[in-house]
Amino acid sequence: MCFSPKVTLATFVLEWSLAIWAWIQYRYHRFGQLAIALLVLLGFYQWSEYAICRGSNPVDWARLGFAAVGFMPAIGLHLIMLFDKQKPGRTHVETVTRYLVPIGYALASLWALVFWVEPAVIRSATCMPNFILYGKSMRPYTWFGYYYTTLIAWSLVAMAALRERTAGALRSATNWLAIGYLSFIIPTYLVIFMFPKMIPGFPSVLCGFAVILAIIMVKKVLPEYEKTHRDMRI
Repeated sequence: MCFSPKVTLATFVLEWSLAIWAWIQYRYHRFGQLAIALLVLLGFYQWSEYAICRGSNPVDWARLGFAAVGFMPAIGLHLIMLFDKQKPGRTHVETVTRYLVPIGYALASLWALVFWVEPAVIRSATCMPNFILYGKSMRPYTWFGYYYTTLIAWSLVAMAALRERTAGALRSATNWLAIGYLSFIIPTYLVIFMFPKMIPGFPSVLCGFAVILAIIMVKKVLPEYEKTHRDMRI
């Protein structure tokens, strides 16, 4: 949750509204379907934090929320891989990306299972004035952070490499997706740097700012990708 339960609820409504709009417009190809899944998961995490603040089975909602966000880096990397399919040839970076996509999904599935079946990983979830405070086991949480950070960092590397080999609408879509990533990563770390007391609320702050990515995905990335893929099916 970012800033208040009402803001969290509003963010959920916005992200799922964007998902519905994307489903109407872009559900006919794989890229659109993955973008819709990303929007649904972003919204679901916001709903999970709203439900925690409502006091309804907070630990269960926390586990479901973490399981949902665990799939987001893998989906993002999959979207970048689909950019690669729009052009001939393949670089070493793109080859690594294609191997990382199934690995990312496998790890996301594993983490979802861990969050749900291992009680010690998330022991409590408390609604604070500015974020959700999770009572968690630090060792698994640290490894989850390594997984999350690695896939996001590689996504940025892959987009930088891809940008050098694309042009036109595909390059524009790549640029906008990179901007979308940076639009929630940079503000999150700025908030954490400026207000260290927000460090325990890192997941809440990160997913709160991710609404910017959701808007960019629907307003910029999907329309640009559609120009390169209008009459094709992946």
